[in-house]
Amino acid sequence: MTFADALSDWTDADLACFRLGVELGVLPEGTFHSHKGLLWTDNPLGNGLYEALVALTNARILEQRLEPDNQFRWTWPHA
Repeated sequence: MTFADALSDWTDADLACFRLGVELGVLPEGTFHSHKGLLWTDNPLGNGLYEALVALTNARILEQRLEPDNQFRWTWPHA
C-alpha cells in the first residue's frame, strides 16, 4: 500500500505518522500497535514524522483537520 493509498481518507495523526514511517523505511509494516507509544510521545522520531506531515500539509500535498480529531488525508494532485 502506498502512502497516498493509506491516507486516501481522513486518517488519525498517529496512524498517518506510522504510515509515513513505513514509507520512509524507518518502521516495519504491520507493527502500528507496538509503535503507537513512539508516535504520540515527545521523542525525535515521532516529532519528526509529525512535523513532516505538517510540512506536507503546508505544501498542499496533505490536508489536515483538527476536529473531531487531529487527522490527515492525501490531496495531491489538486482538483
